[in-house]
Amino acid sequence: MGAPAVDDDKVNWGRYTAALRRYKWLMLLIVLLGTAGGVVATRFLPPIYTAKATIWIEDGGGKTGPDPAGTAAWSAGLDRVAQDLCRV
Repeated sequence: MGAPAVDDDKVNWGRYTAALRRYKWLMLLIVLLGTAGGVVATRFLPPIYTAKATIWIEDGGGKTGPDPAGTAAWSAGLDRVAQDLCRV
């Protein structure tokens, strides 16, 4: 007896679901081992990264926005931040 004739246009979803059911514990074990390996790697390996930033603050040349008092206060606050950052 040969294999039953299979129509090439149709997918036999029953075979896929049977394989998923048969190997569900193996697939779950592999996923859990991979997750545990990732957690262990992130906990015990030292982080290797660097971050750099440059902040450029331009003087507006005396021009102010619609609220000169608020803009001046905001600009003064930025100047203090820039001075603090330059000290670091």
